[in-house]
Amino acid sequence: MKTSKEDFELFEKTCKQVIKYFGLKGWDIEFTHDDVKGVRGNLWHSLEGRAITINLSKLWEKWYYSEKNILDTAFHEVAEGMLLGRLTLLAKARYVTESEIEEATHDVVHILQNTVFRDLCYKISKIEVD
Repeated sequence: MKTSKEDFELFEKTCKQVIKYFGLKGWDIEFTHDDVKGVRGNLWHSLEGRAITINLSKLWEKWYYSEKNILDTAFHEVAEGMLLGRLTLLAKARYVTESEIEEATHDVVHILQNTVFRDLCYKISKIEVD
């Protein structure tokens, strides 16, 4: 099954919304819609240069194809590449310090505090959290 131009537009729009939600600024972002066998989405990035290409594969299994799964794939690629990318890079590095891992971990925690936690607090207590 092939994803359509409309699917790609939904994918890109959703990626941008997730990026905005998490406040992931300062990235050079490119979105592509290419044939990649065996995956629904994928990415390439340079964390040092803060450049990323996020791709929606044109080739999907028919049983998996749905609007919800396109949205889910968009979230997955942004979270993997932009939110957790630095932690992944450090985990793969041969020489990494404990302080580098702690700093990368806290970067993600602060993003989650400023997004997910803020939204949960409001829903639970109806208190506006800045």
